Amino acid sequence: MKATCYYPADNASYTLEITTQDFGGDLTWTYEGKADEDDKYQCGENLTWDLTEDGKLIITGSGRMFDYSIDDYQYAPWYEDRQKITSIEIDDNVTYIGNYAFYMCNKITDEKTKTSRKAGGNWGRFF
Repeated sequence: MKATCYYPADNASYTLEITTQDFGGDLTWTYEGKADEDDKYQCGENLTWDLTEDGKLIITGSGRMFDYSIDDYQYAPWYEDRQKITSIEIDDNVTYIGNYAFYMCNKITDEKTKTSRKAGGNWGRFF
């Protein structure tokens, strides 16, 4: 299990001793209000993603998307928001859709998105 654990930025009681204890799983400790990591929205070496308020997943950039795996619990970064995704817009310069990139994104209502195909990956495991 992976989890990010937040602690108050101004609370000195969260010492190195507490944040390095083995509580089980893969825990990342960070303080509240810390800026998001730069790679949070990365889905390929030169690809980034964004999810609009109206449910459009937008993938921009060029090149290959990372592969994902349901067997190893390595889901796409938008997996937690999958029920909000109603359409997908993919930049023409994306050359490969990663395996299981849109796994369980079953709220897609845009027929253009459903019938689009890019080379590679298990795009067929779309819904």
